[in-house]
Amino acid sequence: MDELEPVLADNPERLLGVVAMQAITNAVSYSLVTALEKERKMNELLREVPESPYVVSVSAFMGHLSRWRGDYKKAIEILEPVLPRMKEMSSANVYLHGLFFYGLALGETGRLQEAIHVLKDGRDFGINSGEGYSTPKVTNSIGWAYHELCQYQKAIHYNQLSLELVRETFGPGTSKLYEIESQANLNLGENYLALGDLQQAADFLESVYEKREHPDYFFSRTRWKSRCLLDMGQLELRRGNPAKAQALLGELREDGWSEKFSFKKYQVRAGRLQGNIFSAQGKDKEAEVEFTVREALHTRAFWQLALAMSLAQLTTSALTVHMIPALESFDISTGLAGFVVMFVALTSIIGRLGGGILGDYIDKRYVLAVSLAALVAGTLMFARITSVWYLIPFILLYGIGFGGSIPVRFALMGDYFGRRSFGSLLGITMTINVVFGVVAPVFAGWMFDVADSYRPAFIILGLLALAAPPLMLSIRRPTLKQRI
Repeated sequence: MDELEPVLADNPERLLGVVAMQAITNAVSYSLVTALEKERKMNELLREVPESPYVVSVSAFMGHLSRWRGDYKKAIEILEPVLPRMKEMSSANVYLHGLFFYGLALGETGRLQEAIHVLKDGRDFGINSGEGYSTPKVTNSIGWAYHELCQYQKAIHYNQLSLELVRETFGPGTSKLYEIESQANLNLGENYLALGDLQQAADFLESVYEKREHPDYFFSRTRWKSRCLLDMGQLELRRGNPAKAQALLGELREDGWSEKFSFKKYQVRAGRLQGNIFSAQGKDKEAEVEFTVREALHTRAFWQLALAMSLAQLTTSALTVHMIPALESFDISTGLAGFVVMFVALTSIIGRLGGGILGDYIDKRYVLAVSLAALVAGTLMFARITSVWYLIPFILLYGIGFGGSIPVRFALMGDYFGRRSFGSLLGITMTINVVFGVVAPVFAGWMFDVADSYRPAFIILGLLALAAPPLMLSIRRPTLKQRI
């Protein structure tokens, strides 16, 4: 077909159809680099003949390529306006194929509820029209969207429905829909892996893995082989076999899939799997595990860290608001109370510098636990102030403890969960802290109104915060196989 391009150079409309056919042929025959080159040519021709009858099919295919490449917003931008025309002008199979990629792109930009709505409408359309090829794919993708929402039982339900549609349409044991079967089996394996049912996960994942080199299993060998190897690697890691997981990762790299076509999510997953393997082998320095927000929220370590820092927030927020009026109630002059606030800030600088430096050489959990213990001791000392001399140990303990906890908490979160979702995880943690931080000053003020003294409030808050240091020491470095 390449020979036709020079012949049709003066007829861009017909040339567009030829180039589109070349791109599709190259894409399904694993020549994806060539398919991307044809995509650039299609873009040029579309600008020349925007009213071509090939516009709908060409635009749909370009949307598919954008989604494969990881440019999900571009895929939505291309597919959304052409889907109504596809529904009117194309067969049910072609329309549902476009809808399938559109739904996936929506989900991959985080619009999962929209994706589920779109895909369910597509499933109903496919069933009503009697379409048998793309309807199972759309059904299976509903399961994928529920998996992303961590609704694994619903995900399994739709993955199973997809396999049932395959059997109803083509009969048991068919080899014509190996692509759809591989997608459904891989999705089911991932769902059972997430639920911790390793035997069920193995049954589905191994069914695809065993066929990866079968000559009649083309799409599994190409389009889904990388995903299968990554899932199997994660399964072996969960089984406690990091060496087998490493071998599967090696097979993925030998295949060279990510170099042939830039599946960004597979590259990220491969890096994360390698980090987890290093961690399981005790090679923590080689392992920087990159958690997603969802993965981090499913670890015990994240909630332990968030709770420990929130308990500490009880004391710091109450003291920030009430320190000067409390000191005045302890018969400390207003002027001296102002100096106390200043010296607490100055000593916190020592804590920040010292905590940050020590955290590079000592387990950060220990540095943070000691800092929190000093913070709690300082708070309890504050409640006992009866003379000027009590101010010195309070300033030293509280100021250094408060300062030391600040840099180390952020560094510990980065060490445990990586950089990929650091901002989001920090935002979630600080939001939890704020809840505690809002309650504590109100509680301290209310206690003063009731008891005519700040001492009971700070004793209670200090005692509550006593749980923070041992909680910090109980944290263990998370891995992706540790879920709560």
